Amino acid sequence: MALLTIPAYVVLYLQHNLSAGGDIAYAITLFNLVGAAFGPISLVLLPEISKFLVESRIDLISKRFYFFVFSSLLLTVAGYLIFILFHESILNLLLGKNYRHEIFEIARVILLGSFGYVIYIVLRSFLDAIHVKAKNSVNLLISLGVYAVMILCGYLNGVSMYYYLCCFVIAVNLLGVLTFIKTYYSIKKLE
Repeated sequence: MALLTIPAYVVLYLQHNLSAGGDIAYAITLFNLVGAAFGPISLVLLPEISKFLVESRIDLISKRFYFFVFSSLLLTVAGYLIFILFHESILNLLLGKNYRHEIFEIARVILLGSFGYVIYIVLRSFLDAIHVKAKNSVNLLISLGVYAVMILCGYLNGVSMYYYLCCFVIAVNLLGVLTFIKTYYSIKKLE
């Protein structure tokens, strides 16, 4: 939750920009919609992966892993391109014709983090099923720690708002990469 709320607070409190803070909060809402779209997959995968573990069907776990990584990234790329190409229509529909056009630039950057976030959402069920220990929590803490260090560096160097947005994108994509790596090696150990 902290990872998703920090961007608006950082811009609001460090740069004292209320309008940009609101724009970022709205872009994070769009970002959360991406996660919500893939959330049901995670709910379905947990009992399925657990069942495959009990049945020692590691081959099916591996197939699911590759299928869901590939398909979720493909769908995320398609969704991102649709947003980029049709952003005016989408934002007009969601916010009305008088929306602040800065929202698009902010959302365009923030939504780059959706690739890592989708991987995290889809693969966290694999880790929950395979491990008793909280591997997802460790990955989240690492990403949050990296994010905090980048924010501190930015604060000390007086950077622009877009630096903080890029830090968010890096942190969320790091979360996806860490989740992918941990899941990949966890499945390999089962084989």
